[in-house]
Amino acid sequence: MLSARNASEAAGVAVLGAGVVNPVAATLEGFSDALSNARARVGVLDGMPIPRGKALAGLVSDAAFDGPEKAFRMAHAAMAQAIDASGLDLSALDDVGVILATMGGESHAAEQCYATLDTSSAIDDAARAALGAYPNGVLLQRLCASFGVLGPRFVISNACASGNIAIGLALDFLRAGKCKAMIVVGVEVIKPSMIWGAERAGFVGTRLAPFHPDRDGAILGEGAAALVLAEPSLAGHAPALGWVDGFGSVCDRGAAPITLAEDGSGLYRAMQLALDDAMRGREQLDYVNAHAPGTRMIDAIECGAIARLRGIGEPVLVNSTKSITTHLAGAAAITEVIATLVQMRDGFVHGNAGLDRHDDALALRPVGTASVRHAFAFGLSNACGGGGLNTSVALSSAANGQPRRHAFAPRADALLVITGSGAIAADGFCWRPVGEDGPRPAARLGEFDIYRHYPVESNYHYMNRAAQLAAASSADALRRAGIAPDALPCPDDRFAAIFGSCVGGSPEASRVMCDGLRTNPAAITPSMSLDHGIHLGAALVCRHFGLTGTTYTLTGSRRSGLQALEVAALSIRAERADAALVAGYDAWDPLEAALVPHLPGRAEPADAAGSLVLETAERAEARGARALARLLDVRTLSGRDAADGARPALAERLGHHLAQYTPDRVYLAAHEAGRYLPLLTRALDVCGHAPACLTLGDGLPDPRAALSMLAIDDAIARGATSAIVAPGADGTVLVAIVAATENAQ
Repeated sequence: MLSARNASEAAGVAVLGAGVVNPVAATLEGFSDALSNARARVGVLDGMPIPRGKALAGLVSDAAFDGPEKAFRMAHAAMAQAIDASGLDLSALDDVGVILATMGGESHAAEQCYATLDTSSAIDDAARAALGAYPNGVLLQRLCASFGVLGPRFVISNACASGNIAIGLALDFLRAGKCKAMIVVGVEVIKPSMIWGAERAGFVGTRLAPFHPDRDGAILGEGAAALVLAEPSLAGHAPALGWVDGFGSVCDRGAAPITLAEDGSGLYRAMQLALDDAMRGREQLDYVNAHAPGTRMIDAIECGAIARLRGIGEPVLVNSTKSITTHLAGAAAITEVIATLVQMRDGFVHGNAGLDRHDDALALRPVGTASVRHAFAFGLSNACGGGGLNTSVALSSAANGQPRRHAFAPRADALLVITGSGAIAADGFCWRPVGEDGPRPAARLGEFDIYRHYPVESNYHYMNRAAQLAAASSADALRRAGIAPDALPCPDDRFAAIFGSCVGGSPEASRVMCDGLRTNPAAITPSMSLDHGIHLGAALVCRHFGLTGTTYTLTGSRRSGLQALEVAALSIRAERADAALVAGYDAWDPLEAALVPHLPGRAEPADAAGSLVLETAERAEARGARALARLLDVRTLSGRDAADGARPALAERLGHHLAQYTPDRVYLAAHEAGRYLPLLTRALDVCGHAPACLTLGDGLPDPRAALSMLAIDDAIARGATSAIVAPGADGTVLVAIVAATENAQ
């Protein structure tokens, strides 16, 4: 399957540092002690309504992390531990990236405001700060700024699989030579909407008991975990904790919102992909850190998948770190990868806390309550997420030395083409030359009917508006590419869905849930949470069209759509996929719109979505598909600059990059584009080329993550070569170079 940058380089990447903050420990050595003694710590929820008496939770009670910025404090502490352990001097490295895995980020305080918020009058400073920190990307940028990280940065919000996806994405960035080191950090804070939404979906139980015959659901928790991953050449800076050798990810057919395919086929395939990526055979697998949240179905499905992979009756040690830490949501997978590496280092397999009786209905017998002394050098760590996601990370011991080498190179130079595109936005969103004004577009679509794109029996109108917009533009792009439901041009597991949204359906979900908590908690239904998930857009499309490949949802940024394109191109070139559906989307929301006068710099959100189908030119030609455009390049650029408008170092990098392609036009894909005109002007001076410069103008409703995708759709329609330039206040610029073909006209 995948992967090294060339035939002579190692497949795996080094784990140079790790850090944890969770209910049982706030240091790596403390965590090792809790694991080796299978010592769980479960608290009782306080200060919030309790759903049906299910009051248990894994709480971080250290006063150092208390307060309205709990997510930041926990994530910062975990990152600091990992960076210190790595021995790296980040101030001397420009090409270090950060990937944050979270669902809620720092949204707890904002949700607390919702029940009493009166948008008809001024709001106080505390509420303004809480609401301003709502998008996940705000937390990411604070973390990057705290540690002086300059490189690519992403937020992954794929429920409980987010951490493994962050690790897999970091692995691909390092293998491709896009960064020398990547920091992955997962964080989650307990909040009422999280507890009630999961409980109403049947996910929360009354006891912490993965694998137990009397298990009745997961116990949710909070915490943070971080890893510093680096290319092998940096492994001398500190003793490696271990190696990340491989990654596998697939989406279940049917994309169930909360559980897995009953036959375990998706998880089985994800584990097999991880083994293939690590160049290992299943006979070498003698340990799995299971996802095992403690629900009746998921634990049984996973045990069956592991047993079939390893061979029925073959020995394999299986445990669930959640039996000790509880289920840490966005922080869970990274925490469990660290647990696997610590067990390898220290020569034990931790016991399953609370497993005083075995469930004979399971296809295998997990480790009991006591830890087992066992030296092992290779294992898998699984994580599954709502929307049918199955992921697995392959890990090996530092004592092994560098991992195996691949005997082939990936598609590093493969020509990628766009074979389908779709865009949805209100009339009036029109790209115009800089300085040219036009009519102000509406923020909300006057007419939108999801059933113009999907059959009525799909029942998609119940889903959040952002997800519907994403699904609609994606349907248009797939059909334009000649792709019908369940008639994909490649194996189902090889068609990826990479979506980007600033906030997705989370404002809608939070508002519905929190209003329900205030008025009548008992009336909350599963659909209030499941139908509004931030990652639901991709799940809707996968469910209808039969996509079962790599599925990522990037969030927290106006540039999440273009980030999704960068990730999709990397996934194809790394041979994780043969084709990808890419989408950028966000939706108008009445509460967000009402808050605009109270939040300086915030624009009214707009309904908008843009999607495209990306595949190799070779595959497109073989299936007779029209190439609408060639994707010549997409990447993140950064520079060490003071935060002034021109940013000379960044402008110079951007200018030299544009000079390689001499585009006919440049789309400045930024809301309030005037703020970034000095940067673009300086870059074009360096470039020595004078393309036409287009913007949407200033003072308009904000399409957010759809903005760059709308630019690509417009570039395809106009023809010739275009550069989509998406700068941000964080000192990075995303750039895509698209050359439209004659077929697109």
